[in-house]
Amino acid sequence: MTSPTPHATMSRALGLVRTYGLVALAAAAPLSSWARLGPVTAADVLLALLAATGLAEILMLKTPWRHALPPVGAFALLVVGAASGIAALGNGHVTAIVKELVQLSQVVIVGYAYVFFAARDRRVTDRALIAFAAAFTIHVLLAWIQLFGWEHAFLVRGLTDHRNAFGALAAVACPVLVCVGLAPRRHAALRAWYLLIAVLALFTLTSGGAAAAAVGGILVGASATGWRRGAIALAAVALVALVAQPLALPRVRAAQLRSVSFLPEDESGRRAPSARIRRWQAGMNALADYPALGVGPGQFQKRISEYYFPPFDKLHGSSDDIPGFDVRFDEPGTQCLYEVTAVETGLFGLLALGAFFAGVIARLARRVPVDASGVAAGALGVVAAVLVLGVFTTPLVRGVALTLVLVLALGDASGGDVCAGDRQ
Repeated sequence: MTSPTPHATMSRALGLVRTYGLVALAAAAPLSSWARLGPVTAADVLLALLAATGLAEILMLKTPWRHALPPVGAFALLVVGAASGIAALGNGHVTAIVKELVQLSQVVIVGYAYVFFAARDRRVTDRALIAFAAAFTIHVLLAWIQLFGWEHAFLVRGLTDHRNAFGALAAVACPVLVCVGLAPRRHAALRAWYLLIAVLALFTLTSGGAAAAAVGGILVGASATGWRRGAIALAAVALVALVAQPLALPRVRAAQLRSVSFLPEDESGRRAPSARIRRWQAGMNALADYPALGVGPGQFQKRISEYYFPPFDKLHGSSDDIPGFDVRFDEPGTQCLYEVTAVETGLFGLLALGAFFAGVIARLARRVPVDASGVAAGALGVVAAVLVLGVFTTPLVRGVALTLVLVLALGDASGGDVCAGDRQ
């Protein structure tokens, strides 16, 4: 018997790393807000190691890689961010700017490229989806424990840092889980699990913006696969959102409505603009001063306080005042994606962000008709969800950003002649 050559042995080893590395990354990404190693997360370290093995596979085995590149908008985001960072160097904060650019390139470019590169077989994608669903299930089950074991609904956040991050994670996860669960070419038990965990997640979302985003994403994704599945999703979502949740969990519905209130009442019954409205006004003031390239990547939190002007002064409060979050002072995670992008990188940054999403939509629109797995349709629904979600929070945070890119790249790699399994 002929022994395998070193080239064949290396090819097999790197192939196994690619396959099981993607599965591990799919599990680690949703849990990265919890699994931290100092300033970085376990998912960051895993992605860096996997990217290095992917580079070795490309250089040593000449594995094709060009089509794994993300949409050109991803590179536009990085170029505009770098230009904005250079323009802001005179204000200091060099370390924060460089860190932000490194994280952006790692997630949006390296993360997208690696996931697309690794997801070349539908069986690998299926395993990655199971790992992803398992990690999200942990979040949802813990959220139910928090919902019934803690005093206030605003404290329901799974393993994420706060409820808005949990809502963003759910808005990214639910559309793809529902679309994959509605796809016929799946094991019945898996389909039931995916659909059940998405429904349970919808019950626990206390952010009104995140709930609306998740519902919108589910409807867009399901409708993209056909009107029958779209109708099923519409009926199910209507039952949960309009009947089951208000009756079974009225305090969750009250928290959702309060979280998006623009003119909340204070203790005296007087109404005043919410913290979100005041921050938007401050963002417009900052953009007026730095319209082209903004104040620099990662500088929103440091600089925004300079731009609160009467009558929309910055409100202050205690984190112990849970009901006051989001409406009487700044709750973590309530920063609008579009406002943060505009303040940090200016109008050019907004254009680059729009180009990125447009590029992803164009790619996914080509995949949906040839993808029977539901992943591409689910990813298209995720884009729709993020566009809504961006008004109320930003998905580019620890535990959500890499998950978002993972789902988009999996959808982009699904269907047609992209998967090696489809070519055989």
